[in-house]
Amino acid sequence: MSSNNTSSTAEEMTSQDLEARLNQWRTNIDAIKRSYFAEAVHIGDVDARLDQAQHKLYNWITNVKLMQEKQKLLSQELDFINESQKELEDEVDKINVPEETKSDTSIATSVDELSEKLTSLNMEMSKRSSDTVSEPKIVIAKILNAQLSSLEILSQRINQMRQDIQIKDCFDYDVIDELGSVYDG
Repeated sequence: MSSNNTSSTAEEMTSQDLEARLNQWRTNIDAIKRSYFAEAVHIGDVDARLDQAQHKLYNWITNVKLMQEKQKLLSQELDFINESQKELEDEVDKINVPEETKSDTSIATSVDELSEKLTSLNMEMSKRSSDTVSEPKIVIAKILNAQLSSLEILSQRINQMRQDIQIKDCFDYDVIDELGSVYDG
């Protein structure tokens, strides 16, 4: 009996009804397709943005690592400069001898030794700077700073030695004047 009901229902539908129903289904399917394509485009956009964000994140991580490496190199360079500064100060301290033991020859020898030491330290710092840092401007700046520091220390020592020599010369002339007045008197 149910087969009779179904066949009578199907017979009652006209071709226009079937065509209307097919058009409705096509419209529904087209709407579903549009919705699907819109979602696919949206997902594609989100995926592209995620890829861009991932690329930016990788670049950022790479830049951070490079900066850490540069910081490490600069720290090593700073340590080297501090060590060189300490060596220079030690050399300068060696030059500071009591007035009684100073002579013109020992002062000249000390100045020559200091000059040689400063030259060798500058050359070593130049070599190390060029080995550790690849940017020429940074290397030149570091070398110039080290040389200026060395020249400043050398200039201070030379001025101090000149003053010491002048004091010694004045003392010698005073002694000669006193001896002359003793013999004249």
